Amino acid sequence: GDGHIAVRSVRGLRFAFVGLSGVGNAVDRTALHTLIHQARAQADVVIVQFHWGKEYETYPLSTAGVAPDDPRVIGRLAIDDGADLVIGNHPHCVQGSEGFKGKLIAYAHGNFIFDQDWSTGTMEGVVGVYTFSGTTLVAVRSVPTRIADNTWVVRPLDPTTGEGAAILARMLRSTAELAGTRAPIHRPDLSNGQNACT
Repeated sequence: GDGHIAVRSVRGLRFAFVGLSGVGNAVDRTALHTLIHQARAQADVVIVQFHWGKEYETYPLSTAGVAPDDPRVIGRLAIDDGADLVIGNHPHCVQGSEGFKGKLIAYAHGNFIFDQDWSTGTMEGVVGVYTFSGTTLVAVRSVPTRIADNTWVVRPLDPTTGEGAAILARMLRSTAELAGTRAPIHRPDLSNGQNACT
């Protein structure tokens, strides 16, 4: 929940999850700082989850009146405040990741279970698998998924072929855009009936 801390122990390691929303209003930077420091006092690893960014984009952007903060600025601020991992969502599209000061910011995992069946891209997502050795993130794997038509059952896809490979290729393209090795693709605002997340 927005502004709450949840702590879970996994194999003797304490993980704190902090949730904040930047949709509807800007992220309260003072609250972000305070929550991360409170979480750090309770856990070995602090993971900050954000609801942020412009919808239907594969590159993290702000959007006036909806999600006013630039996810790249807020994600980096969370790392500066002590987060070990930042995971975002809201764009309904899979977006890339970037490293910052030895930590990872995963901007968006797309949709997992959602009712936006008007576009192939909004029926797709990934499940992030984050592996820690002690308090260090040592591996990341993204499992591509697709919401099945008319059943709303999420099924994992083969990451090496077809739609699964295309989803991961889109993530890699977005990651290259974040790294500055490829120019970002920005789209005009989309409405129902148009294919998002391409």
